Amino acid sequence: DAARAAGVPVLACPAVNADACAEAAAMGLLTAARHWKGLAASVAAGIIGSPPGTTLAGKTLGVVGAGGAIGSRLARIAREGLRMEVVGWGRADAAAGGRAGFHAWLANLDALSLHCPLSPETAGLVDAAALAAVKPGLILVNFSRGAVVDEGGLLAALQDGRVGAAALDVFVREPVDPASHPLASHPRVVVTPHCGVATEEVYEEYARRIVAAMEVVRGGGEVSAGRVA
Repeated sequence: DAARAAGVPVLACPAVNADACAEAAAMGLLTAARHWKGLAASVAAGIIGSPPGTTLAGKTLGVVGAGGAIGSRLARIAREGLRMEVVGWGRADAAAGGRAGFHAWLANLDALSLHCPLSPETAGLVDAAALAAVKPGLILVNFSRGAVVDEGGLLAALQDGRVGAAALDVFVREPVDPASHPLASHPRVVVTPHCGVATEEVYEEYARRIVAAMEVVRGGGEVSAGRVA
């Protein structure tokens, strides 16, 4: 509001990165399910054999934010590509069921992927109480914001087996130091550096839309609803 009052246009490029982030989350889901981090380490160490992973076909994936651009794309990948059952949790569910309803929803999941903005409602959404409600061996994927997950609660859930594996692209404090962060160094946690949207195609499209919007504004026009088409 302050920027607009000063005559400075404020624009957004919605959904440009949706495909890239959904693909990255699917990658995280697959690598966590098959313990790819441990497999790669065993090869590097010259070790043959490792604990078996999990087949995702027929399993139930819960998507927080399934109605959004990223969540809906991931749901399609999981349903059509991996033959998973997919159930969503969104704003309407949160308003109707609250945290108790969320915990009940979690109880039926084999995997959980988070695709929601950070807000007062979602901060600490996946906390110790939520993780206490999950099936043993849950696969957790977080490509949203680090603070949506209580990191201490997640570590405890990994240690007692309630969470079998996790894929994390985001942390509360970034960049994360694998030498000092117990989740980043955990053998059953796949970690990436907040790069879920980092593809050449996304960056090129961002640039194209921003330049196009600058041309419109410079020419005295307006970009509809603050969005770059």
